[in-house]
Amino acid sequence: MQNSLIKSAGSFNIAIFLIALLPVTNIIKGGSGTVSPVMDITLLSYIALYIICFFKVVFHHTPIHFVKSDFITLFWSAVVLISVLYSEYTVFAIGKMSRFILFSVGLMLISRIVLQTKEDIDKLLAYILYSWFGVELYIIIDFVLSGAPLGRYAFFNVHPLPMAMTGVVVLLLAFIQLLQQKINSLLAIIIISSSLMCIIISASRGPLVALLLTLVMLLPLILRKLKLKLLVTLGFSVVLLSQLPFVKNQFDYFYDRLMNSAGDDDQSGMRRYFIQDLYMDSFYNNPLLGAGINGVTPVVSSHNMFIDVLGENGGVLFLILVVMVALFIIDFIKTIWVAADYTKIILVSLLMLNLWSLQFSWSYTENKYFFVILAAYFTYGRIMKSTKKSASSGAAQDPQSALALPVSPNSSLNKNLGLNKNLGLNLRAINPAVLQKKGD
Repeated sequence: MQNSLIKSAGSFNIAIFLIALLPVTNIIKGGSGTVSPVMDITLLSYIALYIICFFKVVFHHTPIHFVKSDFITLFWSAVVLISVLYSEYTVFAIGKMSRFILFSVGLMLISRIVLQTKEDIDKLLAYILYSWFGVELYIIIDFVLSGAPLGRYAFFNVHPLPMAMTGVVVLLLAFIQLLQQKINSLLAIIIISSSLMCIIISASRGPLVALLLTLVMLLPLILRKLKLKLLVTLGFSVVLLSQLPFVKNQFDYFYDRLMNSAGDDDQSGMRRYFIQDLYMDSFYNNPLLGAGINGVTPVVSSHNMFIDVLGENGGVLFLILVVMVALFIIDFIKTIWVAADYTKIILVSLLMLNLWSLQFSWSYTENKYFFVILAAYFTYGRIMKSTKKSASSGAAQDPQSALALPVSPNSSLNKNLGLNKNLGLNLRAINPAVLQKKGD
């Protein structure tokens, strides 16, 4: 169990914990759109993070690292900002643009300041796993105490989608840890079971489909790591969970939603197709720039990342998106097949999960699950490149350090054998003629 996430948590770090907490603040704040007597917990978390980052940069001189991908982020933000000018719904466009730049893109900057080492990334993943697991338990307890109502469970009136996203992320994270033998099997099964429960009672199709597609992509890793005993234990646990009466009723309802046969409760699919047609019409009318941020409809997205980009910002950003996703997939395949870097495996898997989810649910501009993982992914890549560069630079300065020997510069034997006091043994400096003269 070496290097498990629970050990990686180490000493508590409030800034990293706040980053981990951001995606689930919509769940724990007491209701969708509800403002507490003080202030919305999501907004409070961002304010606290920006203040922490300000002190880190100004008073602790923490460096802000930039990478090539930042040019894409800046260009994307500029296009979204400019598109407010020609959006039909200006007020809504300003709100969506502000949330995108300050909250979603802002996470990219916050992560550069707060996450400085590999250990910081591991700590972030540990906080995500165990704090979100705690949120899951809170939801399940409330669900049971409420009488296990049939249908899509809205925890404190929060839309079920964030609950489902929390479930699939925690499930995948715990499952990869279990495959890599980084977590106790019993604890992993408990976490996976609670995640499954949250997915079932949310009855959200997009996150579940995204999870299944990600697991299919992870098959090379699963086939290498999954043992028969572990497979049987997981299967038995799932069957046992499904036999609980209220779970079975919920699963039957969820299955009906998956099959588009849930009657009046299942009109979201038809509405979604209609909205996607509106987005595509906007693209056809202005293929280069689209209708502008929030320019197609005032409050509803198409629930598909590619269609969102096409309808609102046209072909320019769409081409950039296609290239970026292709590069993510290539990096995912390389990482899974090599399977040498445990932290990288988790990050690319969670990134794929979130990319898949954005093809079925939510708007990419406000999906904090996606941007927390994306920020960690880019930051980790920068850290590992910097580490490799430092290692290769050190090796270039002292290429024969492994052969270094303590020798005396005045020894004639040292001269004859070619021993260099700085570099160690230099075999090419041995002169056979000198050896013969000396009687060797």
